Amino acid sequence: MKILLSLFLLSTPAAAAQQSARLSFDPACVLSAVAFAMNVGVQPAVALPRIRTQTETPLAEFQDAIEPQWGFRPDVFTNAYVPDARTIFLLDEAEYYAKHGASIDDSLAHELIHYIQVRYKGLTMKEFTEWEEAEARQFQIWFRDHYVNGTPPPGAPVCSKTN
Repeated sequence: MKILLSLFLLSTPAAAAQQSARLSFDPACVLSAVAFAMNVGVQPAVALPRIRTQTETPLAEFQDAIEPQWGFRPDVFTNAYVPDARTIFLLDEAEYYAKHGASIDDSLAHELIHYIQVRYKGLTMKEFTEWEEAEARQFQIWFRDHYVNGTPPPGAPVCSKTN
């Protein structure tokens, strides 16, 4: 009876919410892929930002990093690129991604596009408009279609799944 109850509890939505999504692609290759799509040359001397996931990051650390950029302390953790902290923050709730038909990998791609907009195109977060967000969504979908759910287009970097 205990085994059946344990199996039932593991299959409930509450158990799914506790499962962590893990990156399937190497972040450097994700950067190369989205840079290819954006027609931007990656410079090896420009360091990748740190990647911090929700499960490994106290909410206060996220709030401390994001408050100067957003002008307030959010009550919840969310995906974000914070240039001043040289960090990308990523939700890693498997249920969130399943519910939205997305993945932690394409969310990383989205935030890396913001990184490219800042580090390679010279924008500041204060200069961001709806256009930069639309561009990030467009290339996030491109990455999802070609890497997460498909195959890279001709000439694009090949990123092997790590798990």
